[in-house]
Amino acid sequence: MRYMKPVNFYKEIFKEILIKSDYLKPGRLLGLDVSDKYVSLAVSDWKNLTAVPLRALDRQEINMSSMADMIQSLISEYNLVGFVVGTKHAKPMVSLYVMIVQDYLLFALRRDYVIFFLFD
Repeated sequence: MRYMKPVNFYKEIFKEILIKSDYLKPGRLLGLDVSDKYVSLAVSDWKNLTAVPLRALDRQEINMSSMADMIQSLISEYNLVGFVVGTKHAKPMVSLYVMIVQDYLLFALRRDYVIFFLFD
């Protein structure tokens, strides 16, 4: 796997995908940063250039079903068209949780979204 600075990742890959009008309608992205204690959420601006934090979810206090409901409400509230899921840790339980989030995003939403998974 090749390391890319986040700015270069955006410029070379991400922006190219979002510009294709036949691939995706305009909209915002939801970032999910998964750690061993929290899932931090951030939403991008309309041009997908910057993101602002929304909230941090305590993984011990929220289950996957309520997180799914929250993501569904955020989809309509912010007109979300894609997700960026990342983690800074390679701990086994964090990786498992990222896979659970990945499965939900890929299969449960049943819509065409752009989904990127970033691992440090």
